[in-house]
Amino acid sequence: MKNRSGQASCFVMGLGPLCVRCAEHLIDNGIMEVRGVISADEAVIGWGNDRGLETLHIPHKASYASSDGTIDAFLSRSRFDYFFSIINAMPLPAAILQLPTKLAINFHDSALPKYAGIDATSWAIMRREARHAVTWHVMVRGIDEGDIVKQMEVPIEVGETAFTLNAKCLDAGLVSFKELVADIRRDAVACRRQQRGDASYYSRSKPDLPEMAIWRHGVVAWEQSAEEIEALTRALDYGPTRNALGTAKIVVDDQFYILPSISIRETASPLEPGTVVDVDDDELVVSTSTRDVLVRGLLTIEGRAVSMGKVAARHQIAIGTRLAEVSAEMVRRIKDFDRTLMWKEAYWVDAIRDYVAIPVSYLSGRLTDPADRTNATAPVCVPSSTRQRVETLVVDGGFDLPALLCSAFSSFVTMGQGGVITLWYSDDEYRRDLDGITSLVSPFALCRLTVDEGCTIVEHYDRTGHQLREVKKKRHFLFDIAYRYPQLRNGRGGAELRQCAFVFHGARGRQGDWSMRRADFELSLEVIGGAGDFSMAINVARGGAASASSLAEQFSAHLDAIVSDCAMPLVQHFDLLQFRTRTADPVGPSDCRPWTRCCRNPAASDW
Repeated sequence: MKNRSGQASCFVMGLGPLCVRCAEHLIDNGIMEVRGVISADEAVIGWGNDRGLETLHIPHKASYASSDGTIDAFLSRSRFDYFFSIINAMPLPAAILQLPTKLAINFHDSALPKYAGIDATSWAIMRREARHAVTWHVMVRGIDEGDIVKQMEVPIEVGETAFTLNAKCLDAGLVSFKELVADIRRDAVACRRQQRGDASYYSRSKPDLPEMAIWRHGVVAWEQSAEEIEALTRALDYGPTRNALGTAKIVVDDQFYILPSISIRETASPLEPGTVVDVDDDELVVSTSTRDVLVRGLLTIEGRAVSMGKVAARHQIAIGTRLAEVSAEMVRRIKDFDRTLMWKEAYWVDAIRDYVAIPVSYLSGRLTDPADRTNATAPVCVPSSTRQRVETLVVDGGFDLPALLCSAFSSFVTMGQGGVITLWYSDDEYRRDLDGITSLVSPFALCRLTVDEGCTIVEHYDRTGHQLREVKKKRHFLFDIAYRYPQLRNGRGGAELRQCAFVFHGARGRQGDWSMRRADFELSLEVIGGAGDFSMAINVARGGAASASSLAEQFSAHLDAIVSDCAMPLVQHFDLLQFRTRTADPVGPSDCRPWTRCCRNPAASDW
């Protein structure tokens, strides 16, 4: 609806710089009155506020339901002519699309009807297209299916990456938007139906679509051509920007490594695909179904650079070694996991970014020899009376054994300081079905636990149990998010986060494979067994055997104290524990179960 100056009116919804640049064009050139801006992007909202516009900051960029009716209310306050959706990941209901008196128009970065969906530039590069395009189309109920109102071709150059092609599409998006609004001002908008015979749809969330057969979750198959593998690495190269799609990966001895790029050589070795043609400290040459490829660098799955020499030494890679192929069944399993994992990534990115380190030097003050860098494990010898009290709490009181022992461990770690700590947590249920992919998918949840030194162990257990249940609902995350999200590239995904871990194995003992070793954590507690017959061990990444034994003794005394008097505030238990430690008061008779007794694989040194 036109205002007094004769301008048409609109609302703008979207993410990122293109959304801002298009809205600025409308405002600065007096083309339309922008009635308001809707975004989950704080930068877009900040820009709108600076320009004095009405803004609506929505909590989730892709979930209309999470907006709880605020979008409808925001748009329904007055009549308006146009609705522009610019880099918008949220499907909108028909009721919203019918609010503008003229048109609701969406931007999409492909030559619709080809490459509908998300991450269109990556799929086009993977398919080795020579040309791409951007499209402005009328919004209808079907995603990306409305009539085309403006389309502009974008060439795909040799060596193009997702990052460079995305930048070109954003530039083309602004140029074509200016042409579109010029058409609107002349009342000369021409709508063109999409030719559905050319339609294709790509989305990480829909791995079973026929088009998605090209997608192996980024896992390289050496049986592919060198050209396909090289295109894959470029398609997943997002440069310094966020990569919500995935990484190109190879697997060596069940260990995943990120493959950031490759070069294609002129030679074609008469060897089976995946055979190492040459290897040294800096380079790896591998045969494919066509020509050989040169790998000059690998990254750990969390994005840390690792020399080729170290990888070769670790996995005993030599000329003639045949690198493993990931089976189609394993790729299917990874895709099935990822179908649900992708929607939780924002949660885990925030959890890693907001990691809360334990605020005191909880470990170094209790190390027997802080200078000793030796990793060591010691059994926790638990008095029979303590074991019986734990069993009573679990059997008669309905306590969950893993949550109870995790509560004891988290309170022990803080040693009276209280506050919020971050703990890596895993149990049998959480690790279910992860065999073979734990170097790709975390078998641990990163949990923020609150320790209130004024509460009792029962109160702390209730709070911890609730926090564990909530975080476990988020399921797992892919380790490579530490590389794919810019806010985590300061090391937030690596060893800097791994202070403490708690892992629980049931009565069957250690089951499955593990990607994290005990040495990956400064302090960890491992439990095997059930309520009446459990064994525990403390592990330290430094300090040696004496430190591990000392901490195991202290934890045994702490567990004994808190289950002996469940009504006493934790802080009083800490005071008593410190007194008993200073006076070397014995903790009483111990029932020190042999640590290997419950372990099906006693020789295993890794989790």
